[in-house]
Amino acid sequence: MRIFLEIYQEQSEEDVAKAIPQQFIRIDVSELSDEEIISKKNEIVGLFGFRKYKAYKHICYHDENELIPCELEEI
Repeated sequence: MRIFLEIYQEQSEEDVAKAIPQQFIRIDVSELSDEEIISKKNEIVGLFGFRKYKAYKHICYHDENELIPCELEEI
């Protein structure tokens, strides 16, 4: 099992209409605690200046069994 932090910047209607790709960041945080993951999220959001975003803890089981679906927990 691997755990990722995924942060997606929300797009404006104008960005969607212009087909501008959504900005996102995905990093492996398998070795971090939940508190450290939240701290890392706050650090990244601050660095990139995301004002509106959604962040998820992505729990990936594909390394163990590709048939097991991933879990997404909003943080």
